[in-house]
Amino acid sequence: MKRSQIFEIPFFELKVDLDKVVIPESEFEPSWESGVPTTNLTQKPIPRSTLEYLTEVVSPALDTIKDKFVAMRFTQIWRNKYEEHTYQGYHIHPKTQWSFVIYETVQSAKTMFMNPSMKDIQNHSSSGARWNGSTYDCALTYEPDWLGPGDMVLFPSWLAHQVRPGNTGTTISGNIILHHGNSKENIKL
Repeated sequence: MKRSQIFEIPFFELKVDLDKVVIPESEFEPSWESGVPTTNLTQKPIPRSTLEYLTEVVSPALDTIKDKFVAMRFTQIWRNKYEEHTYQGYHIHPKTQWSFVIYETVQSAKTMFMNPSMKDIQNHSSSGARWNGSTYDCALTYEPDWLGPGDMVLFPSWLAHQVRPGNTGTTISGNIILHHGNSKENIKL
């Protein structure tokens, strides 16, 4: 008998030097359905040195996958501020390829990533929504709760995730688009 795990999702946990990630102070405004304070729509331009540093951090991880690129562009970078009661609902980051979260001052991350096949797994399992993964050895969610200041997660933008209440502090989020060799797009950091 041969057993295989198939259809894995690339997901990276990286270290970041927070002193090299300069995000200009911007106005926090409530956003999304949760009303979490964010600079998503008010963020001042990110310094080129920060973009170059983040490129150095992210590139080695993305080089390990079979989607060779010639350049990357950060399309958005913003800060989120969490208090004990704030949260982010289930969402993806549309119109981009890769997304990241840098845990800036949050001590215990409440970020939960959802298995893209969750509904199918729950439908197939005899115990439905209460299925704990032991039947098929396939988790429905992933919660990297050991992350703290200076940690980054990098994931495909289509991977649904949410942030449960209980965080206190700030995170930096961002989106990345990769440019490939046959692309005629104007490439900028």
